[in-house]
Formats: sequence, C-alpha cells, structure tokens
Amino acid sequence: MNENTSTSKLSLNSNALKVIAIIAMTIDHFTDIFYPGFPSLPLPLALHFIGRLTAPIMWFFVCEGYYYTRDAIKYMKRLGLFAVISHFAYCFGFGIRLNPFAGGILNRTSVMYPLFIAVVILYINDHEVIKNKKLRMLVSTLLIFSAFPADWSCIAVMAIIGMYEKRGNLKGQMWEIIQWTFFYGLISFFFVSKTYALILVGVLMVYPVLKFYNGQRGFFHNSFLDKRADTSNEAGGKFRIMWMPTSRLTFDLTADYQYVNQDAFPYGEYDNDTHEASD
Repeated sequence: MNENTSTSKLSLNSNALKVIAIIAMTIDHFTDIFYPGFPSLPLPLALHFIGRLTAPIMWFFVCEGYYYTRDAIKYMKRLGLFAVISHFAYCFGFGIRLNPFAGGILNRTSVMYPLFIAVVILYINDHEVIKNKKLRMLVSTLLIFSAFPADWSCIAVMAIIGMYEKRGNLKGQMWEIIQWTFFYGLISFFFVSKTYALILVGVLMVYPVLKFYNGQRGFFHNSFLDKRADTSNEAGGKFRIMWMPTSRLTFDLTADYQYVNQDAFPYGEYDNDTHEASD
C-alpha cells in the first residue's frame, strides 16, 4: 500500500492540501510586509513558521503532478508560463528589479522557476531526451544551477528530484526535505540571516499534514468505479501593469489566464433517514 495514502478517519485530498499551502504562503508574505527583515519577535516568527508549510507541499505535488500527468510537455509548459507570470508578481511584491541578473544574486525570482526546472530535469532523464549520459548529466547540472538566483534556489530542484525518486515513501520524501532544507539553512545561517535559518525548522510541520493525504483529488467517492467522482485540475493567473505619466493619463495593461479540467458534478440518492447522499 502506498504510504502516502492515509488510512485514518481524517484525510485530506490534494485540493485541500493546496488550499493549506496557499493560506500558509499568504500568511508568510503578509508577515514579510508587516514585519520586514525577519525580526526576532514571537508573532512574526510564529507566522513565518506556518509559512514554511508552503514549499514542501508544493514540492510534493510537483512530484505527484508529474507522475500522474497525461501530457508531460503540457505540464512543463504550464509551469513555465506560471514561472514567467509569477516573476513579475514576485518582483512587484518585493520591490526588486525585473532583470534577475541585476542587483543581488539571491531571491531574484519566485519559487515557480525551480519547480519548472525540476520537472524539465525529470523529463530529460525519464525520457532520455539526451542519449549521451555524461552530456545529460552536464545539462541537468547547468539547469540546477540556473535556479540559484530564485527563491529556495537550487535546493527546491534537488529536493523535488530526490522526493520523486522516493515517491510512495513519505518518510523517505521527508528525509529529502529535511536534508536539503538543513543545507539551505546552514548557508542562510552563515551568509544571510540566522533568524531565517531558525524559521526553516518549520518545514518539519509538513509531515503530519502530508500523512493525511488520501492520494485523491475531489471530495466525492464513486463506489462503483472506486475513484473520486469530481476530480479537477484548475489554475489561473492575472498580470497587470499600470503606468501614470500624468495625473490625468493612465495606461493599464491586464492579462488573465484560466485553465480548468473538471469532471461532471456527482449525484447520489438522498437517504431521508440518515440525511446523507449515497456514493
């Protein structure tokens, strides 16, 4: 039995876990706004601890998404598109220049870029796109280092690759998360921020959360087909630029992307005695 599939009464599907990741990320980013610079205060530390749930949940579902996708190329393209869109949002949100090669060498773009690179590397190696093994390793290494300026840097790429190799073994995946986060924390402690290094301990909270993962999308179970009846894949993004050359003149460019792939809504016979719908 897949260790990632929860047999406890409480279980969480992928949609619920993604909501948890989004909430944790929102809390973390708002903490950055109201408490910039990772101050050593109880409240921002606690909020940043919650925010550490986001990255490992994202890594976990990149592994799941790549494994289950029916079209790896389209999956890569979507991640690449989101990496581009989120770069603009990341730069505007944190007040950094759009050019990732200008300014510092760390945190120049969002974590979406390392996620995209990780999937590209998985695809190159799974499908042996490059036949020569040494050349394939060289290309993979260069791709890994290309994620260095991003949020979570090369660590996100290495963690995803390691987690994918141990897919189905949650403890093994957790070990990959711990060792790569520890390495990241070690660098942060000596070269970036000792407080941030301490906050990274919060990734340990992801283990009990992922233990409740039931390996399914959706909420309704079809007992005849023995699978979820309302699986769905949905993603979207918005991008907006405003330029006000004068107080009376405004240029506004808005782009909106929405992707939905959803099964039909489930129906079941209502039981008046139990006040529940059948499977």
